Amino acid sequence: MTFIPNEVLRLICAQLRHQKDFNTLYCCAQAAKRLAIPALEELYRMHYNAPVSHDEPLEADISRVVEGTSKLGLSDSRRGLRLWENLWESLLLSTIGKTWIPYSHYIKALDLHDLQSLLEYPKHSGRLQKQFLECLPGLKARTTLQTPLDLLTQRPIELYHRIGDMIIHESHAVERLSGSIPATLIGPWVSKLPQLTRLALLDGNSLGHGADAVLHAHCPEFKELSVYHWTSHDDGDIEVDQSIANFFNGLPIHSLRTFEVIGRSGIGALGLAGLANHCSSLALVNLSGLSPEAVSSLHLLENCRSLRSFRLEAGDRLNEQELPIDWLRNCQKLETISLIDFKKGSEALIPTLLTSHIHLRKLGLQCSEITEGFYKGLEVQKGIASLMIHGSNIAPLAVSQFHRSISKLINLRSLRLHEASEEHTDEHLELLLQNLRDLEDLSIGGTDISDFTLRVLRKLTKIKSVTFIAETNFSINGIEEFIAALGPGNSGLELSIMSQSLISPIPKQEHVRLQSLIKSKVGGRLELVHTKDPESSSDESSRSI
Repeated sequence: MTFIPNEVLRLICAQLRHQKDFNTLYCCAQAAKRLAIPALEELYRMHYNAPVSHDEPLEADISRVVEGTSKLGLSDSRRGLRLWENLWESLLLSTIGKTWIPYSHYIKALDLHDLQSLLEYPKHSGRLQKQFLECLPGLKARTTLQTPLDLLTQRPIELYHRIGDMIIHESHAVERLSGSIPATLIGPWVSKLPQLTRLALLDGNSLGHGADAVLHAHCPEFKELSVYHWTSHDDGDIEVDQSIANFFNGLPIHSLRTFEVIGRSGIGALGLAGLANHCSSLALVNLSGLSPEAVSSLHLLENCRSLRSFRLEAGDRLNEQELPIDWLRNCQKLETISLIDFKKGSEALIPTLLTSHIHLRKLGLQCSEITEGFYKGLEVQKGIASLMIHGSNIAPLAVSQFHRSISKLINLRSLRLHEASEEHTDEHLELLLQNLRDLEDLSIGGTDISDFTLRVLRKLTKIKSVTFIAETNFSINGIEEFIAALGPGNSGLELSIMSQSLISPIPKQEHVRLQSLIKSKVGGRLELVHTKDPESSSDESSRSI
């Protein structure tokens, strides 16, 4: 019998983790004792990627959680809920030595928002609460918090804080921490995580009470911050802006690599000046909900020349200010730009697009109008692989120019034109798609789109997702012929027809048949919605199946 060294077994399990192959790792853990430890270590290192979480509707999608679990005889939602509870129960038990190996020691990413979602989920069994209360007598020396028992049983948020506190105390390998964490716990928790590199919070105000000093002292590798919102509660944006600046100034200079605010932000000139203290290290900046003051102060970031990704979103729709971002053309590593809800967004991008040493891979633009210079700049950026243009009015005479510019982006993999193609016809789409042979994802509008466009799409041998937003007049034969022409490169294709005209209604039985055809042909899916119900206000044929 051939003996396989333990080092090789660990390498195999590590490779399975990189492939996110939960099922094989689980089987390895059951196969032999020598395999169990490395397999379980890798499973818990990637537990945050487990295919059961709050990110997807539990009842609808849980059937995909673990292949083959249907033989358990439980409904999909019950099975998924049990797996979800098992995940957190095993982590909880491992913190007090009640599992075979200390799973909590191997955690690299801890998403406490997922734990909170489980505790607040109305259909959960209460098993986690029961397990915690059974462990409570021996925990007083292990935790930061001492919460009265009545609060633990009555308020999920108190229980969430206590369980999170237990796990944090035993999870010193955590590199990425996320969740809704109050200011009173940020300091005590991150001080226990010397390997922390990334923090993702619901409310940035949690960082306003000395968190920068704790991160500076205890987390030398910290470099990524993401918050959902960072706005004032009572004190006003001036105080929030100062608080944001204090946080940035309190970190080691040139240490922050990424900063993003996903929702509304109270950042202003002070905060941006503080962020500029990390100009040599910043690679990603994503600022949403920007105030007019913040927009006019964007020039303060002009020395951030190491940027690879830059995204701005206005706080008010639609911002008509000039965007002082022409300094982006000095960012030679820049690959991604997105400007959302700025009326003059296309104009502001022109200097950067026309710069020859800038090689964009992804471009997103949501504005009310597109200037002629934008088309010329777009043609310079031939390496763009992903393009999204949303809500832009294009003059009828400029539609052809618009499509010609995009058709020259032969490296495009993803193209999304939302409300930017209202006047586009079959002929325009043919012009647009004629050179985009590598396109994999297409989402587009138009007017009176017919089977002609489906015939054009047959030439896209790598297409995996097609969404028609505008009104279509596809025939049953046209859709059937499109499906028949699909090949191996179209495996898993999703065809979404979101506004099929009443002139060419497709009955429910034909929808079902076409759905079966695309599934058998390439393992794909057909979604079909009529402009309005062809037979009655609640006809099932207008629904996706």
